[in-house]
Amino acid sequence: MKEVLCEQGSKPWKQARVGKLTCSNFHLMRESARLKRGDEAGEYSSDAKDEAFRIAIERISGEPLDENYETWYMTRGHELEPDARHEHEIDIGLFVQRVGFIMTDDEVFGGSLDGVIEDDGSAEYKCFLAPLKLRKIWTTGDTSMVIDQVQGGLWISRRQWMDFCLYCPALAPAGKQLWRKRIYRDDDFIEKLESDLMEFKAMVDEYERILRAPFAAVEDMPAKLQKIARRTLPAPLTVRAAFAPSAVKPTEFERLFKRITTARNQAEVDLLLDGIAHMPEDDRAALRIAAAKKFGVEA
Repeated sequence: MKEVLCEQGSKPWKQARVGKLTCSNFHLMRESARLKRGDEAGEYSSDAKDEAFRIAIERISGEPLDENYETWYMTRGHELEPDARHEHEIDIGLFVQRVGFIMTDDEVFGGSLDGVIEDDGSAEYKCFLAPLKLRKIWTTGDTSMVIDQVQGGLWISRRQWMDFCLYCPALAPAGKQLWRKRIYRDDDFIEKLESDLMEFKAMVDEYERILRAPFAAVEDMPAKLQKIARRTLPAPLTVRAAFAPSAVKPTEFERLFKRITTARNQAEVDLLLDGIAHMPEDDRAALRIAAAKKFGVEA
């Protein structure tokens, strides 16, 4: 585990998050969150794809894509966090130490614990306003909506338990401003979580590969992604892509990908797939997926 010492919400904290797959969005990256019905069943949702594309762009630019934009709800959460921590400390009779941004050793995954407690504990504070979220947690104790973030935080921090705390100052007159549930590390859950996250990372890696490739590869992207790429890529990359010489020889992967996605029939795709055994495993998998989307060929 690595840690960047910084205050949550600060510019250094936002910079530390750049290009990382973060705990707060792990719920988007799970296999269980993929589309269940329709022609795109089994695919990632639009929100998940947008998140992957954002991360890929940040890897290239080295800067936050949202330019440090913060919603009113995010600002409110940061402002209320000290009060929530104080209530938590009173409740458990222990000191909650603040931490910065933590990452896996390879700096691919990261998150921000709201505090650590002694050697094995940690804390996460939420200041929900939506009655649906408040009611569900208060009346049923159901924390499934945050379990990916909680177990993800325990995975990255290597800690054994986390106090999930719901802080609602509006309930102070009733003496119920703090709701707390201690959630213990679940290694079986974490193993499945990590597997899902690695699959999502593969999509981020592919977006990054496309964005760094010559313009011919960018043209293979859907029209919507082409528009986003040209609008958001750093100027030097945009210029390089826009004026890439037509004589640049595409890679074997790029050539086959284009032929598969423009094939007229399944027989043509089958013939192309028969000749990819010598290629890297990741390239073979990507080409089979492209074929499956085109004609329903088994991936």
